[in-house]
Amino acid sequence: MTDKNDHKNVSKAAMAVWEWNVLTGETYFSPTYFSMLGYGPDELPCTHDTWVELLHEEDRGNAIQKISQCLEQRHGWDIEFRLRMKNGDYRWVRGSGDIVEVAPDGTLLRAIGTHLDITEEKQAREVLKKSGDTLKSILVAAPVGIGLVHDRVFSWVSERILEMTGYEMNELIGESARILYPSEEEFLRVGRVKYGQINKADVGEVNTVWKKKSGEHINIHLRSAPVNPQDFGCGVTFSALDITEKLKEEENVRRLERQVQQTKNIESLGILAGGIAHDFNNILMAVLGNLSLLSQVVAPDSPDHLLVTEAEKASLRAKDLTQQLLTFAKGGEPIKETSSLEGVIVDSANFVLRGSNVAIKYDIPDDLWLVDIDKSQMSQVIQNIVINAKNAMHVGGTISITCQNVPDIQKEHVPLPIWKRYIKCTICDSGQGIPEHIIDKIFEPYFTTKQEGSGLGLAITYSIITRHLGDIYAQSEVGVGTSFLIYLPASEQTLEIPAKPQPVFDVQNLRILVMDDEVMVRKVSEAMLTKLGHKVVLAADGEEAISIYGETGKNIDIVIMDLTIPGGMGGKDAVQELLKIDPMAKIIVSSGYSNDPIMANFREHGFCSAIVKPYQLQELSRVIAQVMA
Repeated sequence: MTDKNDHKNVSKAAMAVWEWNVLTGETYFSPTYFSMLGYGPDELPCTHDTWVELLHEEDRGNAIQKISQCLEQRHGWDIEFRLRMKNGDYRWVRGSGDIVEVAPDGTLLRAIGTHLDITEEKQAREVLKKSGDTLKSILVAAPVGIGLVHDRVFSWVSERILEMTGYEMNELIGESARILYPSEEEFLRVGRVKYGQINKADVGEVNTVWKKKSGEHINIHLRSAPVNPQDFGCGVTFSALDITEKLKEEENVRRLERQVQQTKNIESLGILAGGIAHDFNNILMAVLGNLSLLSQVVAPDSPDHLLVTEAEKASLRAKDLTQQLLTFAKGGEPIKETSSLEGVIVDSANFVLRGSNVAIKYDIPDDLWLVDIDKSQMSQVIQNIVINAKNAMHVGGTISITCQNVPDIQKEHVPLPIWKRYIKCTICDSGQGIPEHIIDKIFEPYFTTKQEGSGLGLAITYSIITRHLGDIYAQSEVGVGTSFLIYLPASEQTLEIPAKPQPVFDVQNLRILVMDDEVMVRKVSEAMLTKLGHKVVLAADGEEAISIYGETGKNIDIVIMDLTIPGGMGGKDAVQELLKIDPMAKIIVSSGYSNDPIMANFREHGFCSAIVKPYQLQELSRVIAQVMA
């Protein structure tokens, strides 16, 4: 054993000292050893077993095992364990020891070491660990990424930054922040704006775009502050929030608001347009009907025949204009049929571009889903957009039309029912583009930037698409081009092969009842039917028609009824009364409202056919023949 004077000197040290006789178990403990456990110097036996007895039961086995291993391997140890105090509490101790004497035969004789009370240190470490865990939890839960830069070079970034950008830690640390920007100009702009703000208010924030490792662009809101406002050399901390989805949602809200306003505008216009178009169609009925009759009596080689033909063409153009107005009319419905969109797109686009200096490229998959559409209206949609695209490329260019199936509409970020499947059609041009300050107005009725044109083309397009329960919007960049994106619900039906049409034979000498509130329409209808070889009975409204049919119903072969009669009974109600009199009655509905739901679904309301005013002699003859076939 060492000299007691040595023990006395060591006992004044800041840690407890022990000396262990490995053979006998006798152990020396310095006074500090006893005092740090709350014992007096003579209250504990000076043996190795005393130390073992004071060990916390959870630490005892591990401590003894590690010391035994070190003794066998003849080297020192440094371990942590808890020792029981006199009052029953435990103190954390760092125990260090080493072998200092070995017998010639290799027997271990003596070891010495120290016990250092590390309870406060252990507690501090635990607090620090908890704080670190808390901070880590905060960083993981936070939607923002956090980092530290020195001269815009990354010194540290959180895991969220790595998730947002797709980079590994070692790929960012030590790199310039330029790595995350799509261009040098944007990198310099952000620095100029942000550091300019920091110099004024100690904090800077700016919206920008980052380029991920994959090349994908994301929208970022950056907020930065210096660690020490007086010394930027200490670094600048920043937070980065991915606002890509937020911006998309905001754009969807703005677009939805625009759609609501556009819908209100169209509905307001529709009320006016519907009434005007109906009255105008009645006037055109008289004009076109009489021209049709006149063309039958003017010799084809007569100079007057050309005048009649040109007047007919002008009247038909006026008819087309009223049909455009009626597209806005409230309640108008497309006459839908299950169809492939490809044929409508290709035929319509090729027709518009025939003979132009604009090329067209199609990308339409063979497995494109079917749609339920009004082919005529959808053709008008494609033509309107392609005409605009062609006009935007004065020196020529290429229009590309791409179609694809969209099983999950949520990924498209458009305000459509998520439980449906959709077809997406994208029409892109390489033209001059649409300025940002007017792109929100392009679907408004009568808005146009052209010197010629009615400004109805895109408004009609919008109305048709929404009536098909779809959505349409435009994306454009000045000098680059414009894209129109159209979404249409996919059909749940399968395409049926149409039956072979039956031949239609001309018929004459029928007795036909015509009901219309307009005198000029009744007169021209009578003249046209007489020209076709039929006998005509006239009625001004539904009540008169029912009365005539009730008296002479057996002698009436066909009834042609105006759908609406202002202030009286129209065809919608009169047809039900006539069918009560004669369930087999052949009734044709006629109206200037071509898009009225009853015109689109006439059989559901008891009619056997429909004819849109104004109509020509040939069309009237064809419908009558079909009904009588």
